[in-house]
Amino acid sequence: MFIEMKCKVALKRESIFYVMGCLLLLAGCGKQTKQVEVSSSAQYFRLTDTLGMVRADVLDPQNKGKLLARYYLVDEGARIKDERLNSADSENSETNVISPSSCVLHPSSKESPVVFIPIPLRRVATTSATHVGFLHALGVLDSVVAMSNPEWVYNRPSHAVANIGEDINIAMEPLLLSKPDVLFASSYGQNSQQIARVAQAGIPVIYLAEWQEQHPLARAEWLRFVAAFFGKTALADSILGEVRRAYQELQDPPQYRTLSNSPYKGGGNKKLPSSIDTIYPPSLCREGRGGSSPSIMSGASYRGTWYVPSGTTYMGCLFRDAGAAYTFADERTNGSIPLTMEQALRAFAEADVWVGANARTMDELRAIDEHHTWFKAYQTGRVYHFYGRTNSTGGNDFWETGVVHPEIILRDLQWALYPNLYPDYEPYFIGRVQ
Repeated sequence: MFIEMKCKVALKRESIFYVMGCLLLLAGCGKQTKQVEVSSSAQYFRLTDTLGMVRADVLDPQNKGKLLARYYLVDEGARIKDERLNSADSENSETNVISPSSCVLHPSSKESPVVFIPIPLRRVATTSATHVGFLHALGVLDSVVAMSNPEWVYNRPSHAVANIGEDINIAMEPLLLSKPDVLFASSYGQNSQQIARVAQAGIPVIYLAEWQEQHPLARAEWLRFVAAFFGKTALADSILGEVRRAYQELQDPPQYRTLSNSPYKGGGNKKLPSSIDTIYPPSLCREGRGGSSPSIMSGASYRGTWYVPSGTTYMGCLFRDAGAAYTFADERTNGSIPLTMEQALRAFAEADVWVGANARTMDELRAIDEHHTWFKAYQTGRVYHFYGRTNSTGGNDFWETGVVHPEIILRDLQWALYPNLYPDYEPYFIGRVQ
């Protein structure tokens, strides 16, 4: 079986062994080597230890079961053991792998390209604030040399970075001058001509689809995907293990639990465990509680339309897990639901709590749309925004640290829903509209 491929490799010197490794890995013939897949509840990535490397697969959210991209992560200077290269008298032979800048292989089939990446990464570019949150949590934020609109980012590197503009219109000159090892890009740009230009320029594009994960814990799992490119999966496991434990503890109905044992009471530093002990349930938010739970509403009017999350979206799951009654909890639309002002009033006129308002003051909220004053939550003053951690240029840590730590968002929401249970709590990401 022959596989045609085109491999563009930036090397200081060529290696016949490296090319043989590429051919053998893609051909998939001969004796199979044991593969170990690491458990993950995220739907759109898989990490597998194979042939002494880590294989990182990104699945296409728009085409179920289809591979969007495959990356082989190769430790610099590592020696890869491959039984398919063994001779009869050299049972444990090994093959050197030289560190290329990238090797993009295009099989003759219609499968997605395969990219070989030397790790750990040292210089990266990114198009999303969410990616910055992952990098910050892993302690590798200073590896960022270029990003889209750095003024909109809350956690910034200690040095100046190149501004590569919008992710749908990447400025190529500053990107190339910054010389990144890779570009982290959101998967919705997979068919972008700009992204194609980046790849053609020899910069490997690493797609992330965390924004498509429905459950907050599944979205946080992408920390492990990013960590693999820096050789920091142990750290990611520690962080995620504590995040899952705290989140699941907070999922217990607030009205029936005490906070004395909560590791996140108050908001101090969090001690990280040494390892992961359990994997949380499938990435679907748990059933709504209903009953006497306080009701919640979300968003605000924008040019005459009110967009609200469905029950299975990221925010919809947080509402349920926080113990709120939500009008659209049973809606399964994968995205926002557009409402007219009349529909919003019918759905939320008597809601107890309003979160995600696009204003910091009641006067500002009324100025946006006079109809906002018709809601019970406005009249009782239980209106909250997600601007608790922002900077003067528009960066919002809710979209960075919040993605890695949904348990903090959950706790903030429960503070707004059940204030009597949190008399001394200081919210982290949300704040009351004054």
